[in-house]
Amino acid sequence: MQLRTGKVVGLVEKKPMDTNDNYTRLYISEIRTMMEELEEWNDCPSARMAGLVDIYEYIDEHCETFYNLHSFHESIGRSARTILDDVARIASSADEETLCQMKMLAPILISVIAKLG
Repeated sequence: MQLRTGKVVGLVEKKPMDTNDNYTRLYISEIRTMMEELEEWNDCPSARMAGLVDIYEYIDEHCETFYNLHSFHESIGRSARTILDDVARIASSADEETLCQMKMLAPILISVIAKLG
């Protein structure tokens, strides 16, 4: 899923994953599940921002453990940069609750970008 637009585009890892690596599958599955849940909040900006906070907190806490997911993490890093640009652009017109979520999201995105490039 493209986090910025909410469109489902699928998560594709081009390098073969070790089929015995249950933790890798669980990591990707958890992110995929959170992204699917995020789709339910397209009509509520503050809830959508809160969902993004949850997703990127999870990624920030666990991404360094899964160093073998280069293309997947590259995609997440690009999405984080795009979302950070969006947050900066719409912050001035956001309601108070959404702005509060944006303030929580921005440093998490910066951390993810620093870790994933």
